Amino acid sequence: MLEDSILIVDDDLTIRNMFASFFGNAGYKIYVAESAEEAIPIMEQAYCHLIFIDIDLPGMNGIELCKTIRKSNLTSVLTAITGFGPLYNKEECKAAGFNYYFKKPIRLEKLLKLAKHVFEEKPL
Repeated sequence: MLEDSILIVDDDLTIRNMFASFFGNAGYKIYVAESAEEAIPIMEQAYCHLIFIDIDLPGMNGIELCKTIRKSNLTSVLTAITGFGPLYNKEECKAAGFNYYFKKPIRLEKLLKLAKHVFEEKPL
């Protein structure tokens, strides 16, 4: 049985901590990374069924991270989170391989609803 694990990739420490605390308190196993380069080794060690990725990351951005993940992982649910909607639109994110797209600020309850849906639908 797969563990209900979430990876949060965001360069903003406040957002990483807020997401980690919120989803951890909801009972999910949480991994965090402040960059794409930090996220890749985490994904090599632990399967995360749901991954929240900030699009505007330093170094490799979230679009490139998504494309990299999709080369070897078709089952994780990738969720784009951006505060730069005009720079990174929903269509570009979908073409890169994201399943969902949200603009900041976003209500955490909305993301929790998504997480519950994702984990109910996951393959056994």
